[in-house]
Amino acid sequence: MYDIKEINRVVGGKILNNNNELIENFTIDSRTIPNNAVFIPIIGQKHDGNTFILDAIKNGCIASLITKSYKKKKEVIKICKKKNISLIEVDNTMNALTLLAQDNRVKNKDTIVIGITGSNGKTTTKELLYTVLKNKYNVLKTEGNMNNHIGLPLTLLKLKNHDICILEMGMNHIGEIEKLSELAKPDIAIITNIGTAHIGNLGSKEKILEAKLEIAKGLKENGILFLNIEDEYLKNVNLNNHINIYKYGYDDFNNIKKKKNNFIYFEVENKAFKFKIEGEYDLLNIILAYKICKLFNMNFKTFRKSIKHYSHPKMRMEKKKFGKNIIIDDSYNANYDSMKSGIEYIIKTYEKKYHILLYLGDMLELGEWSEHYHRRIGKLINNSNVDVLYTTGQNTKYILEEIKNDKIIKNEFKINNDNDIINIRNNVISDLNKYKKSVLYVKASRSIGLNKIVDSIINDN
Repeated sequence: MYDIKEINRVVGGKILNNNNELIENFTIDSRTIPNNAVFIPIIGQKHDGNTFILDAIKNGCIASLITKSYKKKKEVIKICKKKNISLIEVDNTMNALTLLAQDNRVKNKDTIVIGITGSNGKTTTKELLYTVLKNKYNVLKTEGNMNNHIGLPLTLLKLKNHDICILEMGMNHIGEIEKLSELAKPDIAIITNIGTAHIGNLGSKEKILEAKLEIAKGLKENGILFLNIEDEYLKNVNLNNHINIYKYGYDDFNNIKKKKNNFIYFEVENKAFKFKIEGEYDLLNIILAYKICKLFNMNFKTFRKSIKHYSHPKMRMEKKKFGKNIIIDDSYNANYDSMKSGIEYIIKTYEKKYHILLYLGDMLELGEWSEHYHRRIGKLINNSNVDVLYTTGQNTKYILEEIKNDKIIKNEFKINNDNDIINIRNNVISDLNKYKKSVLYVKASRSIGLNKIVDSIINDN
């Protein structure tokens, strides 16, 4: 909890009005204002957050920051004084947000922060750890996709005597993870894998590894870095500094056996364990969750019970029923590695009893590598038992060009409006009904919007 004078001290600003009320929450969204909140107007490429200060006041904020250079500042000051809204002038609201988050992290220095990065699986890992750890501890986690230079500080500002805070750390360029790590000061850091996400910006997997390893820059003295040794780029990493490296992989569990209906069996602490997986990374995430639970002195019984209640986040290998058919919505995001492993998993798991339908969209942020990786996906599908391939996007043409197998039916769609969505839905539903028992796997980068197709199909059920 902050008062206005304390906020002003932290951000190095100037108080233009003070109602002397205590601040409990911080927000950048003028539409949904929590109780006793200060509004922080972020200036982005498209919008100047200062223009939404009056909306934030209408919607219940009790304080706001304002940029010193904002042209309509006098008008805002007048209204704030009339309505008794606290107002603090700063040079840069983004810097102010960062400084406040930094201060609140210091206030909550005893909270154990777990930072997670990697090309794939950050959210799934976060949700699995949260599912387990919340049974014994008061845990805060990153919500949604709040894993960047804005979302992470906002999460840190929610810290209020939590035992554990689990933070995702995303990036597009070199240097971004380092800044997030320095701000969060994690006690434990995790790198899930090194893939092709953002290879268009960074140029190579070696550069992606370099960017992900930045998470160690902010680790506390004697902090722990967990590395997935099943990843070829992570298995031999050694850092000669103040941190401890813990590695995790399949060898941590005994007698791993895959059986029908996606169930996997293994032994932990000489006890048998059964779990239903919906992706190849599920087992590695369980292994990681187990090793972290041991760090927090959680017993095996609690761990096993927690795992059984875990379900995948929305649009990440999310399994849905459509009559006798199955739809697996993996449309939250995509890069080559995640699309390849998803397709391979679907084919391996379902091809004997189901017809296989794939709906794929562009994998973005691949830069000059885009044609190369889309063609590799096409070659993978061409040599498989896929029945129908639907595509949407500019670069999926390279996938289609690699499909020489006449047995695979190809359908190319564009999504420009609601009528297109209805047309696509009707086509897909017609095929699902025709094939009776089939599985539809949906995968693309987020902005392609294939989740709209899934929602339309399910809502028609």
